[in-house]
Amino acid sequence: SGRLLQTTLTGGDGSYRFAGLVPGTYSLHQVQPEGYFHGGQIAGNLGGDASLEDIIDAIVLPSGAVATDYNFPEVPPATISGYVFQDGPALLGIEPPAPEDLRQFRDGMRQPEDQPISGVVLELRNVLGEPFSADRALPGTYPTGPIRVTTGADGYYEFPGLRPGTYHVYQVQPDGFIDGLDTPGTTGGVAVNVADIPADIELQFILQTLIASSETDPGTDAILNVTLTAGAWSRENNFSEIKFEQLPPPPLPQEIPVAEIPAVSMHEFPADQRAVGFATPPAVKPAVYYELVYPVTWHLSVINGGSPRGDQANAGPVVKQASMADDPEFHESRHRKGRWSLFTRTGERLPISDALTLGDESAVPLAGDFNGDGRYQIAIYVDGIWYVDMNGNGRWDQGDLIVKLGNSLDRPVVGDWDGDGKTDVGIFGRQWPRDPEAIVNDPGLPSTANRRFTRPKNVPPNPPEATDGVRKMRRYREELRADLIDHVFRYGEHQDIPIVGDWNGDGIDSIAIYRDGVWVLDEDGDGRLTDRDPVIAFGYPGTIPVVGDWNGDGIDNLGFVDGDLWVLDSDGDRQLSDRDERLRIPTDGPDARPVVGDWDGDGRDQPGYYRTVGAEDDQADEGTSPRAA
Repeated sequence: SGRLLQTTLTGGDGSYRFAGLVPGTYSLHQVQPEGYFHGGQIAGNLGGDASLEDIIDAIVLPSGAVATDYNFPEVPPATISGYVFQDGPALLGIEPPAPEDLRQFRDGMRQPEDQPISGVVLELRNVLGEPFSADRALPGTYPTGPIRVTTGADGYYEFPGLRPGTYHVYQVQPDGFIDGLDTPGTTGGVAVNVADIPADIELQFILQTLIASSETDPGTDAILNVTLTAGAWSRENNFSEIKFEQLPPPPLPQEIPVAEIPAVSMHEFPADQRAVGFATPPAVKPAVYYELVYPVTWHLSVINGGSPRGDQANAGPVVKQASMADDPEFHESRHRKGRWSLFTRTGERLPISDALTLGDESAVPLAGDFNGDGRYQIAIYVDGIWYVDMNGNGRWDQGDLIVKLGNSLDRPVVGDWDGDGKTDVGIFGRQWPRDPEAIVNDPGLPSTANRRFTRPKNVPPNPPEATDGVRKMRRYREELRADLIDHVFRYGEHQDIPIVGDWNGDGIDSIAIYRDGVWVLDEDGDGRLTDRDPVIAFGYPGTIPVVGDWNGDGIDNLGFVDGDLWVLDSDGDRQLSDRDERLRIPTDGPDARPVVGDWDGDGRDQPGYYRTVGAEDDQADEGTSPRAA
């Protein structure tokens, strides 16, 4: 009937209790506590209607019943804070330094001797660069209208009373200073520094959206993508300014009188006795150079042995469970042009090598634990089609897996993108049309070191945030399904060699690039090329990079191959030294390609080679072969 029966207050542990109730139907009404955002209401063990804010209705209480877990979660507000300060003493010069050269003069880091700047206005914006209004913050925190704050005498500013989410902080440039280097705070973000824009791919993509309108353009005074969880405090989002004092220009050179030079008479040749003939030289066009440069991206797809994400259906690479009865593509006579030579670390060729025949013309060899049994299986990539030896017998037959992702220009990679113990697939190649939008929205891999907070990292993207490529998938006697590409990254250039490894031992493989002996590892798994990513010199131009867990500690280490010489960073110090393991593994012909895998399941990776052979070699291998892995 809506009649008030009892009121109570929560205790120190947040619990409340209504006792002595007669059987009947009841409603719970909560008075929203000050200092918190409404977080919902949850009906407990006897059910009820929790559709109205701060109300749980239609609770039917039988005789002797105890209704529990009728909860009202509240969300504590979050805060963004920082300082505006003069970075070091004034710079003296004729002209102020160019913005792109500021890191040659200052580092933007706040030090005790730096001077605070008071009276500077800072604005809170949403992810689209639009002003964030006071009615979306904790009631009573700000006056009506866009949220703005001003630094105090200590240069400090603060945006309290915020909901969990992602924010931009724009600064109004103070008079009398040139814009310095800004620094994101304790929860991450991206600062708009002209000196960093060329190298910061993430910043370039964010700015593409914001600069489309003068109303949202941050100029060069903003810290973007400051992420807050409930009750979090993002500190030290700092804006540095530089004081510049112009020196007087140098004095003009004194004018020196020039002595008059007497004219000299010149002998004139007759018109028909020219000593030299002159002509207009033909115009020579300068050479034109065309650089074959195009943007490249990574597309990583979770396949989990043919059942990505369980039985979910979304939208992507074509994956089909092998079936001889349904599709001649899976006949055992196909894709048998491969020769694999697997070795121990002492250089002994393993007998299982003779059983491995999976291969084809133009195939790229790959290896991974595709079925999760603790041993590596082999696979090949041919012009965008993956042939995976799922049953581990080394040859193409019923029960194996075919995946469609990429094309002949893409370079394949394999890794465990979701930490389930099964190897997944990916490609590195030319950017797809909708990749820029997908890259901005991608939260990165679910590595423990990845601190990006956007959407959950271990679930597929929502269709509006995904790239335009899809993977169609079919298993034997099951419906055709499609999955969105799980992760899209821009990391490296087309000249780089794509590499994958578990760089920190968390069970998640992350990407990397290699060029002329230099490695760059995305160790935190965020898919962004930043100054946090280690740059390592291990190898030299002309060598082939290889990756493996050489010592069994769960962390992948670096290595390279030069002819038949394998150099492995077996001590894991990421330095080329005489402590590194060096192996002489004879190549299986000039076209042999190195492969790495845990061939015996002991947790330590071992070397190997693959090469493609002709039809006459195929005929020699008819019959039964032992299990390969």
